[in-house]
Amino acid sequence: MITLNKNSKIKSLPDNFFKNIKRVGDSDIIYYDGPLLSLYKMNDKYYLFYWADITENRQYNTWIVISDNDSKKLLTHIINFMENLCSLNEIMLFPSRQIYLVDIDHNLNYHNGVMINNVLSLPEVYIPSERYSFFDEKLSDSGKDYVNYLKELVKKA
Repeated sequence: MITLNKNSKIKSLPDNFFKNIKRVGDSDIIYYDGPLLSLYKMNDKYYLFYWADITENRQYNTWIVISDNDSKKLLTHIINFMENLCSLNEIMLFPSRQIYLVDIDHNLNYHNGVMINNVLSLPEVYIPSERYSFFDEKLSDSGKDYVNYLKELVKKA
């Protein structure tokens, strides 16, 4: 788990918090030697999983999870990201976002989940830079097809 800044307010989540979560679509948004950015859905709410780190003992991969109560707004921002109209930094720092941290083991079990009060509670190294966090289609298996799929989801949201 990522060490947060001292003044961070966190809310612990039960290990089964993400139990019923399902990946959206057939591919990850960004994939390089493993998923780096993936979209999931649970109970009509979308969650953008952003790979952040692996623990020293390599037992867990730590993910930053980004969500919003307004599904249409989050999906639209993801589309804009994939069309290079906004950065991952902008998605993460958008004011209405909920930010979670969770460790996932090799059996895809969730551990140490927390909700944090402010994305700026994260160490700076885990916040994508404004300048260098734009989408690179070479790191996506489906690119434009996925964008079209998300546009259909926005129409339904």
